[in-house]
Amino acid sequence: MLLFPLNFNQIISKLPMKNILKFLIGIILLLIIIGIFLPSAAHVERTTLVKGNPEMVFKLINDLKEWEKWSPWHRKDPNMELIYGYKTEGLGAFYSWKSEQENVGHGTMTIKESKPTAYVKTEMNFMENGIASGTFSLKPLENSTEVKWAMDSDAGWNLVARYFGLMMDKFVGPDFEKGLHLLDSVAQTVKNEPFKFEIELGRIPAQKYMLIEAKNIPQEEVGKRLGEIYQKVGSAFKAAGLSSVGAPMAFFEEPINGTFTFQAGMPVDKKPIKKPAKGLIYKEMPASEAAIAHFSGPYEKTETAYGALQKFIEDRGKTAASMPLESYVSDPAESKTPLDIKTDIIWPVK
Repeated sequence: MLLFPLNFNQIISKLPMKNILKFLIGIILLLIIIGIFLPSAAHVERTTLVKGNPEMVFKLINDLKEWEKWSPWHRKDPNMELIYGYKTEGLGAFYSWKSEQENVGHGTMTIKESKPTAYVKTEMNFMENGIASGTFSLKPLENSTEVKWAMDSDAGWNLVARYFGLMMDKFVGPDFEKGLHLLDSVAQTVKNEPFKFEIELGRIPAQKYMLIEAKNIPQEEVGKRLGEIYQKVGSAFKAAGLSSVGAPMAFFEEPINGTFTFQAGMPVDKKPIKKPAKGLIYKEMPASEAAIAHFSGPYEKTETAYGALQKFIEDRGKTAASMPLESYVSDPAESKTPLDIKTDIIWPVK
């Protein structure tokens, strides 16, 4: 008679554990099923007005070293380790970070797209925590700039990350709001950039040029190499009986990995009778329609004008017909102020 109660008690004692186990398994399966149908993409977006012109605000975003002034994550850990790449501004700029704080972690950030005064796209690699893309869209308004900061990530089939994506706006949104507030504060302390430009659609006449090509020149050495080329071309003019009929100029190709390839020289009055000496290139350009930016300010600030020129060309339904041409209207050595340095950026279009 004792065996029955004993067996019954053993069964009873085991039932709750089995039920609990079944319950947990059921919950896990339910979470998996729900997770499968959750969106893999997560989006966070905040917009604010920044008191500053687009050129100034763009500079604060496009130069990764400027992020130390306004990034909310830099404020969370002022002691985090930062290692910058060979380039810190514009397309291809990047840095890596490492922090002892869990909410900052470690990873790398790279600028993937950069359209001066209008748009910057970044890629943030959080290593084991995945990759996200960030975008900054700038819209000029009267006495201010509208800045929209957005971040997108894709969890793929990582179901845990999909659940986290549901809370992404709650977790990251406040950081965006703080960062944009800091960006506005910093912009109000920055003096206006010492440059200005005007863009027009015009025509350029047919022209003859004597040039020397330079390849893969680091940005910091471009000015020095241009000076050397103009000296050589000037000497070649006299030997060939040619005369310059305009300002020194250069045709620039799209930069690659922070280096520049260009043909620089001067416009000449006629085609040389003899074949140019070794290293010299004679080039003729036909008359054409062109978008022209009349730029006043330091040469290193012309990137902004290039971006504005691209937008100007696109807005008018035009396309580039050849490489852009820079004409150095004034001599920097004789300029008393930055605004006295004049450069015409001429982009043939069709």
